[in-house]
Amino acid sequence: MNELRIVGVLKKKIAHGSKVLVYGPRDVGKSLYVRLAVYSMSVDVGNEKESRHNSEKPHPIFLKCPVPTEIVQNVILSNRFYNHYFNVTPIVILEDAHLCNLGEILEATTYSISRKDVKIVAISPSIYINRKHMFDVQQQIVPLRFVEVLEGNVDIRSVLDSVQHFQGKDRIRNLTSPEEAKSILDKIIEETRNISDYIKHVFSCYLLCGGTAYAVYGVRGNDGCINLCLDGRWDGVKAVRETYFKTVEEILEDAKALDKNPMAVKGLLYFFSTRIREGLMVNEEEIPKKVKNLIERIAPIKIRDDEIRDALQFLRNSGIVARLKAYRISHGPGDTALKESPNAKYVFTDPRYFISAYLHEVHD
Repeated sequence: MNELRIVGVLKKKIAHGSKVLVYGPRDVGKSLYVRLAVYSMSVDVGNEKESRHNSEKPHPIFLKCPVPTEIVQNVILSNRFYNHYFNVTPIVILEDAHLCNLGEILEATTYSISRKDVKIVAISPSIYINRKHMFDVQQQIVPLRFVEVLEGNVDIRSVLDSVQHFQGKDRIRNLTSPEEAKSILDKIIEETRNISDYIKHVFSCYLLCGGTAYAVYGVRGNDGCINLCLDGRWDGVKAVRETYFKTVEEILEDAKALDKNPMAVKGLLYFFSTRIREGLMVNEEEIPKKVKNLIERIAPIKIRDDEIRDALQFLRNSGIVARLKAYRISHGPGDTALKESPNAKYVFTDPRYFISAYLHEVHD
């Protein structure tokens, strides 16, 4: 598999930053992408043709929070090594960084960071991050789009570049002109005619598996859900789906930790999973009432409207669902302004989150 773009982006940001924050929704692959980035950084240095004395050698060290600040300081002192031949710089990666005292750790390591004796990389779910200003470099991780998954196995990027879809003013014209858009699609179809069946196969597997790192890479790099699907190993795909089932449980744990009503969160997830089957557009003012009716069918629990609205904001801030707001054009004389509609679409940011919500709904 070709190196994913996000891995290359992380390599550059970690190389040039001293305090790096990596955040994103639950189970999107934050830790895996950071591992791929820092380990390949070490390999890249080791494979350099010219063996330079005193060149910087990155040394990744993973710590699982919560961990005391003193331990972090000791790890830095124990792993920093510098002489005429070696310049070993530890990269301390804090997983579940929201469980550590980040302010205290960054303050205690300020001197080491300023001397470039260490790099700190903090990994955390989006919902817990509220002090981004403490970091000089940030990177949000989101689920891979279909084209990003596809380009891991197919050189689709060169096809898209050849039709100039991503080049300057051409891109704007392509998005605004139906004729240009059709022309672009015709060119792409022609350029990919010999692999069109494979692309369709990958797309169907993407809908089943999603674009999180676990779906693409799996545990060993070749046992991801998409590879299992492409190879027809359905028993493996079933095992992956069982892992997906646990994602909602982690989301509910986050909600409880942040004093959100877990049942309101669960009800919203179930509601949005049914909207995918019945139609995405919904009147936002009616969401609390519809969700309460759904919850009452599951358990005899009374939930307030404000708890549901709070849970909805929690899901959006977590990166689990996204809101697509609808606007309407006034047809009054001389009035062409866009006016906000009471309707909106709420979509899961990745098939994995929809699958987890659907499985929970079926088995609840």
